[in-house]
Amino acid sequence: MTRLCYIQGMREYSTEQTQPKDSSLNSTVFTNEFFKEAFRVDKDINNELLENSAVRQHPTFTLEECLLSSTKDVLLQMAKEHGLIIPTSKKKNEVASQLKDHIIKIFTPMLEYLPTSNLNFLNRFANEKTTVIEASSVELMDISHTNHYGFTYLFKHNKKVFITIPTELTPSLSALKNKDLFERAHLHERVDAYAVSLSNLYGVLDIDQAAIVWNKYEKEDLTPMMIGDILSHLNSTQIFWWYEDENIISTYFDDDEEVEEFLQSVKDVSYYMPTSRELRLFFATPYDPASPAIHAMIDFLSTFSLDEADHVQQIMQHIADACVVGEELSDIIELLNGFGVYFHGIEEVTQFTQLYDDLEEVSRKWNLKGHRPSVLKSR
Repeated sequence: MTRLCYIQGMREYSTEQTQPKDSSLNSTVFTNEFFKEAFRVDKDINNELLENSAVRQHPTFTLEECLLSSTKDVLLQMAKEHGLIIPTSKKKNEVASQLKDHIIKIFTPMLEYLPTSNLNFLNRFANEKTTVIEASSVELMDISHTNHYGFTYLFKHNKKVFITIPTELTPSLSALKNKDLFERAHLHERVDAYAVSLSNLYGVLDIDQAAIVWNKYEKEDLTPMMIGDILSHLNSTQIFWWYEDENIISTYFDDDEEVEEFLQSVKDVSYYMPTSRELRLFFATPYDPASPAIHAMIDFLSTFSLDEADHVQQIMQHIADACVVGEELSDIIELLNGFGVYFHGIEEVTQFTQLYDDLEEVSRKWNLKGHRPSVLKSR
């Protein structure tokens, strides 16, 4: 079962196509502080992940040398994510050469589509007048996209991890002196955050709805076309959503066929309008820990002996996801068995089924465009 990240919101709003701006917000739902907290990783885990991602060799500094430090399969995958069509029959150095030319070409235009944390890190290379930085003080969020795009590279040498930027790219770092670049980048990462939250809330939504929600809370008025243009540039680095045919689509869906099948199941109701609090929660967490239905399910799961202390939370996340997506109960039972949870009598089965039904009633369902079944029934 695919893991997603959702939350059941606390308040019900009517879904009108024109919503007044929320004047209680200063400027934005997603602040720099929010992003720092959302992507914060435990220091030991952070260092372990950096080390595991590093190539075991002395740092290299030209772009082609950096690229050749990776395997051919890695280079082909990078090329695919850059939208390059390179035959697998090409030799490794030919793939690297084609990638090199492409990366040099797009580096400057792509800066404004990087997270601001990545731009701040790139600025260190310019300010410290270096092409290599020891990774001991670097967080994963600092290089999340630069490493993905092939703008920076990780190396482990003499038991230390280093991050390098290819020498061909360093002249373009002068663009970081422009404050407008950072403002545009922050706008783009906020649009990305809306796409994450709203695809978690609706499963699939059109850019018209994304613009309606954005313009309710944000100081910048964006048209659907403007949002679509931003999403097109951000599309290649996403793990939570993908963008196609003016639709923002959760990565729960693997292909167009699954999306089309889902859209045929969506009820003819207006979209639920999330609150600003819900937008932040849908971005960061899979469910609302304050929900009585969640508490009841966690209490029930806690009665079983599980191998790991955090398995209850993991199972709860999967169950909450299943409620939102509309998985079959049999799939949930199979999931529970995978975690070592088995029911030993009809009483336990009945109790779980009732708890699951209660949870479904208060979950924001994809096929109801983010509404709760209990609320629609009351109407």
